[in-house]
Amino acid sequence: MNIKAINKSTDTNALNRAIENACARVSPSWPLDQSIAVNPWWNWRDVHITDVSAKLKATSNVDLLMPKSYYLESFATQIKPHHLILAKNELANQSSVQALIEFLRQDDPNPIPQWMHMGELIDLAPSRSHKMPWHDEVVHQVSQFCALYFAYPDQMELNHYDDKDLYRCWREVIINDKGISILMDESSFNEQFAALPHTVDSLIATFSEEFSAYVFSNDALSEYIYSLLLDVYGWASWIAYQNWQAQLNGESNQLLKQLVAIRMAWELMLLRHYSAKSDKPDNTLNVLFVKQFEVFYHSKMIWTEYQCKLWVWQRALEYSYQEDLQRKLVSGAQSPIKEPILQAIFCIDVRSEPIRRALESEDASIQTYGYAGFFGLPIAYGEVGSSELTPQLPGLLKPSLVVKQRSSNEKRSIFKIKHSWRNVADSSPSSFGFVESLGIFKLASLFGSSKTRYSKVSDDKPWQVLKDNSLISITEVASIVSGIIRSIGIAKKFSKYVLLIGHGSCSSNNPQASSLDCGACGGQSGEVNVRVLSQLLNDKAIRNELNSLGEEIPEETVFIAALHNTTTDEIRVL
Repeated sequence: MNIKAINKSTDTNALNRAIENACARVSPSWPLDQSIAVNPWWNWRDVHITDVSAKLKATSNVDLLMPKSYYLESFATQIKPHHLILAKNELANQSSVQALIEFLRQDDPNPIPQWMHMGELIDLAPSRSHKMPWHDEVVHQVSQFCALYFAYPDQMELNHYDDKDLYRCWREVIINDKGISILMDESSFNEQFAALPHTVDSLIATFSEEFSAYVFSNDALSEYIYSLLLDVYGWASWIAYQNWQAQLNGESNQLLKQLVAIRMAWELMLLRHYSAKSDKPDNTLNVLFVKQFEVFYHSKMIWTEYQCKLWVWQRALEYSYQEDLQRKLVSGAQSPIKEPILQAIFCIDVRSEPIRRALESEDASIQTYGYAGFFGLPIAYGEVGSSELTPQLPGLLKPSLVVKQRSSNEKRSIFKIKHSWRNVADSSPSSFGFVESLGIFKLASLFGSSKTRYSKVSDDKPWQVLKDNSLISITEVASIVSGIIRSIGIAKKFSKYVLLIGHGSCSSNNPQASSLDCGACGGQSGEVNVRVLSQLLNDKAIRNELNSLGEEIPEETVFIAALHNTTTDEIRVL
């Protein structure tokens, strides 16, 4: 790559584009109480996986492939030569089968240089061998600040944080943090931080000015910014979630750009600090940093070439699995089709498959279906006595309806009291004092909660479906339900009993509990969804409306809500 002088404003524009591109690559991460599995490379889906793999390895030492030893072991047990032939032909790889095998047995070449940030470059100096690594300190400090900022905005003198506060608050906090200078054995740090620009835009302009004598390709610049975010990817993903929620409401925010600015500020501060201490006129740190942009393409090409044979092995492994699966599917016994006496609709979660298989093996007249666990209902659940709403649908979607159970005023007051006490008992700061003040009277409920999980849903209260705080019409309900019936594939062939089986889990004191529940229900139990849908499908007025839409349900058909406990594999009819 040629290095030449460029216009400073053009460089600033290029840096802003790189920041925008890098931020767009960060995948969101949902909160613990709404846990949803998200591929961290989901926002790279428009780029070929081999290119993504080489870039991640070159800039951040992230592996998307297994090590050689794994494929070599699989070759002895699962992968066969014909799988390798299929794979190399598909990928247009000219290597022979023997060459592919020899590749796995060869030692790797000399380590290819990995991208390093300012802290990592400084940590290479022999004089720092006895001190805490700068890279670790930077990640720790940024993480601690984000935890304080998002968990306790009142302590940051923020009533409601917005997308312009993150960098400003970080700068104020770090200027007044005397501990870093002591911990890292570096004086004048607070003065160095105080010299940082006050705004994100001015920081970006200052960063560009530091390297205005060089031109960096947009690709390499974007990868550099993205690698900064990978250092604090947990917080970057959490902020991406905030942006995702904003987008569902037709809004946007700049929080990720603010986080990038914080990481860039650390880079700039470390460069300035150690450049001032250097007695070398060429400023070695600056040269090492710039050199990485020059060799970025070379490094990526080396990794691309190195991994091309590994991709053949990976594809061969996939072929071996597909071949075995296909053989099992084809050899499966075909049962004669009978008139169904029972139909059971499960979530398409893999944990439902053994139950479905067991049910169908009992009788050929039992049919099972798979459907997304939220059962097509775009709802949020509102507990009686609380203004909070819990989404009961995939996190990629926004609920358009609210469901609540009807309750008398007396019941509503009791629910409000219970909800208030539960909030007090469950909050971290007050939980110890709450139990201590109630003493032995709290023992019974603590023992009970260790055995069962609190259920927010009443068994005998009917459901209301609301839109904009008003009951929706029967016509609207019928339209939604009609679409659900057709999507399941059960239309016009109903048995007498149709089980709607959601799934959830049962655990205590488990911060990861929602990950055991239904991802299609936003990390919640599917109980609310099956209760609501069964009520709607059993409602005579709605069935009459469905008849006019051509979705006739036999009068004798009954829909029954049930819940599959994935912890115990028990099914409870609700």
